[in-house]
Amino acid sequence: MAMKKGGVIYIVIITMLLSACGAITKLHTPPKPLQPTDVGYNGDDEALFYYTEALKRSYTGHKEETTLKLLHKAIEIDSNHVPSLYQLANIYSKSDINKATGYSKRAMEIDSSNLWIKGQLGQLLISAHNYSEATDIYEELIVELPEPNNYRVLAALYHQDNKPFTAITTLESAEKKFGRIEELSAFKSYLLRELRLHDKAIAETKERINSYPYNYKNYLTLAELYAETKKDSLAYVNYEKALSINPNAIEILLSLTKYYKGIGNNNQLLITVKTIFETDKLTVPNMISMYNEMIADKTFYRKNIFQINDLALTLIMKYPNNPDILKLYTSNLIAQGNLDQALTLYKEQTKRDSVPIEYLNAVIDIEAYKKNIDSVEVYSALAISMYPENIDLRLRRAGIFSYLKKFDKARDEYKFALKHTENDSIRSSIEGMLGDIYHELGEPKKTYKQYDKALKLDTNNIVVLNNYAYFLSEDNTELEQALEMAKRVIVLSPGNATYLDTYGWILYKLGDKEQAKKIIQQAISLDSHNSSEILLHYGDVLQSLGDTFMAKIYWKKALEAGHDKIEIDKRVEIQNK
Repeated sequence: MAMKKGGVIYIVIITMLLSACGAITKLHTPPKPLQPTDVGYNGDDEALFYYTEALKRSYTGHKEETTLKLLHKAIEIDSNHVPSLYQLANIYSKSDINKATGYSKRAMEIDSSNLWIKGQLGQLLISAHNYSEATDIYEELIVELPEPNNYRVLAALYHQDNKPFTAITTLESAEKKFGRIEELSAFKSYLLRELRLHDKAIAETKERINSYPYNYKNYLTLAELYAETKKDSLAYVNYEKALSINPNAIEILLSLTKYYKGIGNNNQLLITVKTIFETDKLTVPNMISMYNEMIADKTFYRKNIFQINDLALTLIMKYPNNPDILKLYTSNLIAQGNLDQALTLYKEQTKRDSVPIEYLNAVIDIEAYKKNIDSVEVYSALAISMYPENIDLRLRRAGIFSYLKKFDKARDEYKFALKHTENDSIRSSIEGMLGDIYHELGEPKKTYKQYDKALKLDTNNIVVLNNYAYFLSEDNTELEQALEMAKRVIVLSPGNATYLDTYGWILYKLGDKEQAKKIIQQAISLDSHNSSEILLHYGDVLQSLGDTFMAKIYWKKALEAGHDKIEIDKRVEIQNK
């Protein structure tokens, strides 16, 4: 097709000329910008001069901004200079798609028969997500420039516009014109499959296999189609054919995991997952995600524990120093009760010059669970020596000391953290935790003083408000103040069993026993942890209302939930008198 003299045909000619005369070699920057008069251009050709100079700069490695200045100069001289508009659209397509589209549209308006520009504009419109206009462009292109790729893009645009049947018709038109093309046939199979026209999708895929028998992806598509139509034996045959062509293709292996899961063949599923883990085809996060998805089903985990152990071992052997893999492997050990083995692995990691804090925390947590106080102190001190500025580590250490009932040590750690924290919300939490420690140490005045400090920093600190109210009720002091605090808590955090229990217990202490019964009964219904304290309180309230039979039942439930037997026995003994 003939193109206008001012069209993009100049781009090709000039590029060829530049190559022929050696212009692609590195040029020295001239001492001053060239002018048209320096090289004999007349006034009518000034735009072409700047355009040519822009191409020279581009091909000889100059900065893009130099090329842009020259191109802008060209269209300043001749606003209809199509080659410059085309090149500006190309350059801006990498940084400003809207500006690029604007230049391409201007070029198209000037030279509407230029198929290079039309193709450029179609691509830019797609990049700008302007699919409607792009469709119009490609509908013209398949008539003016009937190439397979233009049919493929137009079919994709119809699919994007929820017109799958029009997309299929477009692909069939291409097939009539060019014969079967693998990429277009694969797209057609995809569309038929999406429409759940499985028989037609299978027929199309079989035809493609006849034409292209050595592409494993075609057999994979056929296998998946058979799997979706519950023709498991045919699916398996085609998976085998795909694997025989490319035994390590990750697409086949991942598809097989879905296939084996679908037919309930857990043994082959796990064998396939292990094969995937042994390759380098998936990223570590993706493998961890796959592993976690399998173990999320606890029944599946229990029934296949040995193969799952093998998967975890495969990963740790490949990535022994990856903290996420180590966590996965040790979590598996811990889930099976192999705490000592997990502990040994983490302790080995602490011998390195640079120890991730996660490893130190894991050692500290396990040793705390095992109540190895000396070891907790050693490793928490090691952690602090390596991460002296880490306040979270101090708070963690304090929490563990509190759990181990080393309240003096916990108090000191909280005080240290308090001195090195400026955030009011965090300071409020620490002041509150210090109040809890003083309560454990039997110092109520200091307890309430700390709580007051915490609430001054954060008036809505729910934990402090709840604990403050509950301890006041336990001390039978300031009960009205305690009730107001408890009311605020259940407004700030409704539906919390612990907080409702505090509110109900204070009502009981104030003599409103019927209301206390309703509130604590509600707390029991919301309690997912079977709190022995809530059950004990409910028993006490029932006893005060004269319902001794039900009181004993709830005291027994409290005992079964882990409450102190001596306290329960005292209540029963008093009741029996």
